Amino acid sequence: MKRTLALFAAFSLFSIAAADDFDKKIAAFQLLQDKKVQTELKMTEAQRTKLNKHADAFNAKAAAYQKELEAQQKKTSKPAQPDAKRMQAMMTELKNKVLAELSAAQMKRLRELSLQAVGVTALGDDLVAAKVGLTAEQKSKVRSLIKTGLDAANKLMAQADATARKGIKEPKNDAELKKAEETYNKRIEAEQKRIQPQLQKLREDTIKKVLAALSAKQNEAWKQLQGKPYTG
Repeated sequence: MKRTLALFAAFSLFSIAAADDFDKKIAAFQLLQDKKVQTELKMTEAQRTKLNKHADAFNAKAAAYQKELEAQQKKTSKPAQPDAKRMQAMMTELKNKVLAELSAAQMKRLRELSLQAVGVTALGDDLVAAKVGLTAEQKSKVRSLIKTGLDAANKLMAQADATARKGIKEPKNDAELKKAEETYNKRIEAEQKRIQPQLQKLREDTIKKVLAALSAKQNEAWKQLQGKPYTG
């Protein structure tokens, strides 16, 4: 499946669920862009062709909408903000068409891979929490633990960004802009490498804390929902 426009990249895995079935609601169809995932699902060439056809149709609509926004921005001289409802409707339409091409077994496996990709963050979702059997108090605690971990990670990344930008003056011409970008890119790469162990520890600690908030039975239910670990 061909990659969709970056305009829609910020949508969460669970924000556009439209079907009633749990697998369909949770399945992140964006993962099907990865050929290894397609192989994992044992997709046929006929299915791949159909997925590409749906993606082409979506990309055409998205490109047309992008031109609308650019024309609007040119006309008003103000940044044109995309309509969230329109974007969501387009994504929902694409998702429904794509998932309709999958068998029940493929849908189940895609749901498992989707949960593996998101990790314990998925336990903060109402649908997943209900499936695992979390109480309202547990769900609140899980969400708090996840937020704490994310806030700490975001703080580290913000500090890394500030360090990388320190001392870089506002460029006055293209040559200075190029030099500034090269300096920043080199610095941020080094900063990201430096904080990676801290980010990894934060992630591991958050996972441990979240799983510790679950009972043995709930942990097993969560494990079963994720299915066989993906190694692709």
